[in-house]
Amino acid sequence: MKNFQRDIRFNTSDKEAKVVFYLPLWISGAVFLLLLIPVTRDFGFWMLKENHPVEIGTFLLFFFGGLYGIVNFIRHRKTISTPAVIFYCLFAFFFVLLAMEEIAWGQWFFKFQTPENWAAVNVQNETTLHNLEMMQENNDLLRLIYGVGGLIGIFFGTSKFLRELAVPKFLLLWFIIIAAHSVLDIVVDWSEKDYRIMRPIIRFNEVTEFLIAFSGVLYLRYNLIRIKASSKSL
Repeated sequence: MKNFQRDIRFNTSDKEAKVVFYLPLWISGAVFLLLLIPVTRDFGFWMLKENHPVEIGTFLLFFFGGLYGIVNFIRHRKTISTPAVIFYCLFAFFFVLLAMEEIAWGQWFFKFQTPENWAAVNVQNETTLHNLEMMQENNDLLRLIYGVGGLIGIFFGTSKFLRELAVPKFLLLWFIIIAAHSVLDIVVDWSEKDYRIMRPIIRFNEVTEFLIAFSGVLYLRYNLIRIKASSKSL
């Protein structure tokens, strides 16, 4: 099992691949301990509140990671196929879109009022799309689709069809954790709601979104490394 996390296509050292592989486990474990230990529980919930450190970190990763992806994949558009360029640019564009959703399209900063008609159909009374009544119950499903998509990219990334879109093997734990928590959220939504049990699970959604943003940035970064390495070898 030596070096099982490493993926030579992405030009990483064994040490780097190992750190990246276990990082989501460390992040999730740290948050779990904060919520588990009574003396740190309030601090843990404070970090996971709306507009607090974890959500701000998610916004920054989505926004700057998305811009990074758009700029760099356009710059390297001649070294990969057009469908691959379109996929990566769309992927990065949706990251910028998600970043704006995280800050309610600037409502955090500029404190403007939600239009009355929009507030009437928005669960959190914000100028967001993902909190609309028709979307609110489907957010867990979208997170699950992202996690499963990442796993497909890992296990079928060597196929001819997905070769240019491959996901590094050392991101495996990221997508397992994202998918597993999304399934848990879906199960909880269908079960009887006990707030004492629900609260930590609901708040952990912020960690899941952080992991989605972080893993997406890593996905873009390592594929750019792969593309640069392959272009130099030509």
